[in-house]
Amino acid sequence: AKPPRSPRSGEGGSAMALAVTATAFSLVHNAKKAVDVLRDYSSAPAELNFVCKLVDASMPVLSVAKALANRHEAIDLLAPPLDLYSETLAEVHRALPEGGGEDGPVAGKQKSEGRSESWNKWLARKKGDVSQRDIIVAICGRLQSCQNLLQLSLTALSYRVPNFKLDAPFVFQSGIQMKAHDFLLEFEFGRTTSVPICFGMLGRRTRSSTAQNAGSSVWEHLYYCKAHLVCKDGKRCALEFQKLRRTAAAAEAEESGANGDSDSDSDDDGGDHVPAVEIDEATRFFRYTQRDFRGLEVLFLEEKHDIVYQVENYLLHFERCERISAELFEAIIQMCKLKNGKGYLSQVLSIDKAPEMVKLKEHLAECGPYWEDDGVEATAAEHEVYEKLAKINL
Repeated sequence: AKPPRSPRSGEGGSAMALAVTATAFSLVHNAKKAVDVLRDYSSAPAELNFVCKLVDASMPVLSVAKALANRHEAIDLLAPPLDLYSETLAEVHRALPEGGGEDGPVAGKQKSEGRSESWNKWLARKKGDVSQRDIIVAICGRLQSCQNLLQLSLTALSYRVPNFKLDAPFVFQSGIQMKAHDFLLEFEFGRTTSVPICFGMLGRRTRSSTAQNAGSSVWEHLYYCKAHLVCKDGKRCALEFQKLRRTAAAAEAEESGANGDSDSDSDDDGGDHVPAVEIDEATRFFRYTQRDFRGLEVLFLEEKHDIVYQVENYLLHFERCERISAELFEAIIQMCKLKNGKGYLSQVLSIDKAPEMVKLKEHLAECGPYWEDDGVEATAAEHEVYEKLAKINL
């Protein structure tokens, strides 16, 4: 089913805000962009300087929080405040001065005289009945509220899952497998044919074009994408990597000029799109972190514990979509592999039977190490199996 299009500005929402909501990349990218833009205005008034410092101070926390939100234990607590923060950062972009005219901030920046006067005129401008100064002050309040909510969520997480860390081991939990099972049943019952399953920066294995490394295998960066799980007949599943716009300005341009049926997240340029990856029992599917795999710099990782998946000849820097955690993502892909494009779940898996769950855990371990319970140390045998798989893949 095609995702609902973003409402027009008159339909109760901004397309630009909706375009960045729930995308972890946009969260940090917009924060950095806001700081970069505001730093260009050396003579900006105190209100804008405070917004700049507020966003700048939030960036390290946002980077850690979005990485934690990819995990099953944290996604329910951290996803809502991070989505709210993303919407608020979109408001920051709408409020940033764009300059223009004799009395615009850019003109004031370029002139040696009248700089303060230009800023005062810009702050006095009104959108409706509200001045730019009042808008900036209101945004500062919303940013602070988002920070407080995020801090509250992180504190709650520390009580609910004590000692939970970025590199916490993946734990086999039957509840996650049930969710994955129900997720795939929606396709088999014909209720949907395509569902977004994650966001991520996409890379691809290719041959080096340099004379020094001619013929060797290297990874190249492709684009930021939204991965969709597609299953049109209920049996054969595939991953499609839909290219996304990387700037809020692109979404705003689409709001003013695109037709009503367009997808606000899609890009007009389809030249870089890659073919869908069919999922069957032979599909290579592995989990890595920056510590495990050389060459991941093509994905612009921010944390050394960020999760990266290899799907055949593609690398995907995983970022959650809605409430689909990394653990749920893995369970869904592994169940698609069990189906092998030929049957239904009921023919290959009975999740109410203990032996079937053991078989499923063995399949999950092919992607990366899984422990039985929190805090259980990995056995030497599990380490050996995982290291062999990694070496074979490399």
